[in-house]
Amino acid sequence: MPVCTLSDRALIVVTGSERVSFLNGLLTNSLGPVERGEAVYACLLTPQGKFLFDFFVRADGDRLLLEVDAARRADCLRRLSLYKLRADVSLAVEDGYSVVVGFDAPMPEGGLGFADPRHPQMGWRVWWPKDRPLLATEPVEAYHRHRIGLGVPDGSTDLEPERSILLEFNLDSLNAIDFQKGCYIGQELTARTKYRAVLKRKAQPVRLDGPVPPPGTPILANGKEAGELRSAVPGLGFALIRLDADPAHDWTADGTRVTRL
Repeated sequence: MPVCTLSDRALIVVTGSERVSFLNGLLTNSLGPVERGEAVYACLLTPQGKFLFDFFVRADGDRLLLEVDAARRADCLRRLSLYKLRADVSLAVEDGYSVVVGFDAPMPEGGLGFADPRHPQMGWRVWWPKDRPLLATEPVEAYHRHRIGLGVPDGSTDLEPERSILLEFNLDSLNAIDFQKGCYIGQELTARTKYRAVLKRKAQPVRLDGPVPPPGTPILANGKEAGELRSAVPGLGFALIRLDADPAHDWTADGTRVTRL
């Protein structure tokens, strides 16, 4: 019953009377469920519709907590601050919690928990107070093996900031986008990609037979690039594959055999 701590995720706190409307005008998903006590998964895009950050958003009383990529939290705060203008909103780091995830295990009480909104089998997430005894957890590889097998990307580990398109990574099927909501940053490209089907690549889980190549390693088919490996664990990877790639050819990434699941 795997339970893992994600040390590469961290929290931002948003307060102020306009906190919901502020984020609702920026993010790809509607924050309506957050106001009902639920959690939402969403992204912040560039004006050109390219990926910048992904978030889990949950209310905690009169504040909103955003879970983000820890290594990019300072940049995220800076970018969000650019849009504040005169809105009654305050942004700050929140270092009082660890991010804990689990699947096939009961969600522990004592933290801020919610079902992972991306996929029914992704389990739960809990923002666990650091001043309480730590939960017993397993190596984080168990979590990544689970999500890769379900075809769920891991933020900027899989999506390249300022380059990736959400629909290439199936985020329209992972509850990250509300196509019925009002305007948000990057909406035009996202909607056009959805309704005009202009994608050339799609992300998918792949089997790896050999050493695990690093993220970004090209996947070759008969000497031509068929795609690119993103995150991976032994035996399993998440890859961005060209839709015109010929599956009849053997695929390799830095000498490791790659096959579709």
